[in-house]
Amino acid sequence: MAEDPTEDVYRIIAKAMEEFFSTLPMDTDHEIIGCTIIAAPGEDPKIMWFDEFPDDEVTYELIEGADEIYITAKIPAHTESAPFADIRPDEVLIGVDDREIEIALPHSVHIAQSHYTVKNGIMDIVCRKLMIE
Repeated sequence: MAEDPTEDVYRIIAKAMEEFFSTLPMDTDHEIIGCTIIAAPGEDPKIMWFDEFPDDEVTYELIEGADEIYITAKIPAHTESAPFADIRPDEVLIGVDDREIEIALPHSVHIAQSHYTVKNGIMDIVCRKLMIE
């Protein structure tokens, strides 16, 4: 009998929640600002906490999906100007004050169908892959 594909989803969620709650500081009042859960088929989920990086540094993670490329970046808490993302066909430029971070994309993207948001110090960028037939 074939395995139920939803069992993998439940296993991933259970493992991620177990790790999430086991690392949550219970002795103080903390607010979770940034956390990404990454799950790949056949692997245990990984939790990436954005407070593990220096406050003045822009850190990011890139994940390639079937139709889209996802970039999640931690933006420093104190900036002089609004952070932005310049989405180009083969790269994304993240601008924060006088710093620019160039991120090469593994696949060409459709600029008009791509977008970004910034909320609570986290920049989420979604780039729609350009499908060439």
